[in-house]
Amino acid sequence: MRLTSVELKEIFRTEIASASRLRADCLSAEEMMRAAEGRMSRAERERVTGHLRACADCAEEYRIAPSLKSWAARVAASVSEPGQEFEREVDVPRSGWSERLAAFLSPAVFSYAIAGALLIVSVALGVWTVSLYRENQRYAAGVNQQLNERDRALAAATESLAKARQQAEEAARRSERQEIQIAELRRNVDGLSQPQINAPIEDIESKLDRDPQRSGPTVVNIPAGANLFTLILHSSDRRSYPNYELEAIDERGKVVWRGRGLLKSEYDTFTVAMSRRLFPAGRYRIKLYGLRGGNRELVEDYVVRVQYR
Repeated sequence: MRLTSVELKEIFRTEIASASRLRADCLSAEEMMRAAEGRMSRAERERVTGHLRACADCAEEYRIAPSLKSWAARVAASVSEPGQEFEREVDVPRSGWSERLAAFLSPAVFSYAIAGALLIVSVALGVWTVSLYRENQRYAAGVNQQLNERDRALAAATESLAKARQQAEEAARRSERQEIQIAELRRNVDGLSQPQINAPIEDIESKLDRDPQRSGPTVVNIPAGANLFTLILHSSDRRSYPNYELEAIDERGKVVWRGRGLLKSEYDTFTVAMSRRLFPAGRYRIKLYGLRGGNRELVEDYVVRVQYR
């Protein structure tokens, strides 16, 4: 189980506070040493035993006192040369934990104890530093992940914005084309609504009735400015039908217009007005059909060539 930085700080603060606290009701250094050596009366042993049960600090000191004394003696013997004396005494406060240590530790041993304490603090600080480093690494990884997610969201939003802008531009172009077409249709409607000057009227004979040597198309010349021209279709067929249908086919064989409801005049003619827009210059074949009982019968066949001046 790894301690967090907060827990390490709390332990360090607790140890310092515990070491600096004066404990007037605890065992003195002399009593501790006497208890460790077993030089106490029965009444003193009972009092010390009761105190050790209630005081964890004194119990811990009592546990380590015998080994600490022997270890201090060995260290003092190893670091002190014969005839060598310390030039000065270490001034150690005589209260609490320091008073007990001074009772059975020499100055050299006390120095080693301070060094050991500093080593423990250094190790704790190292562990704390490593913990903080790992915590910072995790925090940096989390921040990088959030930045990557934000970059992906920004890229997706940018792509969506680009698509929306492209769609808006396409819609604007379609709207512009539609406006152009609408304007053109309005001009055409306005032109057709105006009176037509010099609109030609042409008599067209059926190809079936014409001389084979004169089977060429009838030429219809349309003057400039005329949007409509009228064809008078002559018929020699004496049959009568309830309804008639007219079909116009261009040079490629495509039906460009088909209409019903033609009325036959008393002169056996049919009249149809055609527009410049629907019939540009070219050759056309116009067929007239009679409709009866769901059947369609060919009545006349006309060939014309439309020319615009």
